Amino acid sequence: MRRNERGAILGIVLVLLVVLLLAASLAVWGLRSETAAAGSDRTARSLLDCAEIGLAWGKAYFSSNADAYSNYFKSNNLCVGAAGAFTTPKGAPAFPCPPFGNRNGTSSNTAYGGTPPTNYPGGFPFTNTVTLGNQQYEYTVGIYDNADETAGQQDYSLDEDNRAVVYSRCFDPTTKQTRTVSALVEAIVPLNSDYKGQAGLGFRNTGNAN
Repeated sequence: MRRNERGAILGIVLVLLVVLLLAASLAVWGLRSETAAAGSDRTARSLLDCAEIGLAWGKAYFSSNADAYSNYFKSNNLCVGAAGAFTTPKGAPAFPCPPFGNRNGTSSNTAYGGTPPTNYPGGFPFTNTVTLGNQQYEYTVGIYDNADETAGQQDYSLDEDNRAVVYSRCFDPTTKQTRTVSALVEAIVPLNSDYKGQAGLGFRNTGNAN
């Protein structure tokens, strides 16, 4: 009888051990899942912050460079599939087409064929690194034309209204994740430009109205 009792107790202990092991395994699994989720959220927030940093730079830069908008729009190295498409120092691929390149979703080499401005967009200052926390990220900034023709077919390689869409993409070299943000900017036309003169504000600070 005692032997049966000892056997029963041993069986109960074994069952309890199995239950404890299962509970411990579930706790570890849950902790790992929460840690992974927290890490993913942290990376997502950092990618967004990085993209916003790039966008702020791009808005400031392209707001004062309207004279060269069409040169950027005509660049033939912008989107995936284009001949000689850019890659960044950290290994990020070219921009998507569209919105870059042809608006039918093909690469930009056949439609625009223009030589890109120096370092655009895969080199400094258009591409730059930023450290957030203990991780280094890379943003790349480019622009594409808005629909600015008032009649007829849209020409996305030619600027008509001193406006452009600034596009900033952040790339995490470790996880290969990206995050993008964009904003429409209007270039600041210098006070001494002929456009201001034609608007009745005078040429080159002469103050004459026409």
